Amino acid sequence: ILAVLPLSLSRARSRISLAACTPCDIGKYANGTGLSTCRDCPVGSFTASLASRTCAPCPLGFFSPFGGATACQGCAAGSFGAAPGVPACSPCDPGTWQPQSSASACLDCAPGRFAAAGAAVACESCAAGRFSGGGRASACASCPAGQFQDSAVEKTARLAFLVCCLSIVVGLWNVMPACLL
Repeated sequence: ILAVLPLSLSRARSRISLAACTPCDIGKYANGTGLSTCRDCPVGSFTASLASRTCAPCPLGFFSPFGGATACQGCAAGSFGAAPGVPACSPCDPGTWQPQSSASACLDCAPGRFAAAGAAVACESCAAGRFSGGGRASACASCPAGQFQDSAVEKTARLAFLVCCLSIVVGLWNVMPACLL
């Protein structure tokens, strides 16, 4: 009986010490044994689970500006998160745009359009007498002598929109790729 008693006390002490351990809260982790506190997830990462051993980096298009995050936030329209684990999103450069949130890249402005400032959610059409070749245009240039531009890009865009509207009415939405623009 004496040999059994120390073994039972040893097991009891083990159970007491395990029962006294507290799981880390969400947003916190403990990556080792014998730790007395949990650590906040670093900036740019998160954990949504209790008792986490690690934190996950925020995915592309998302960010976490503070330590201890339980979720990542999506980048706003006009910005992007090009790498995992970023603490903040980057604004789109002039000449680029992004209409959606949680994006991992910005889009170049199409020919005849431009974005003068960064963080654009749309590109603007060049005015009559001005043009852009697209591809990160931050301004439109004046047409050279002997040439003109009468805002055909804007007219084409309006025509495509009207065709889409008519296509929806007659049930041809799925065969009109211009409607997806």
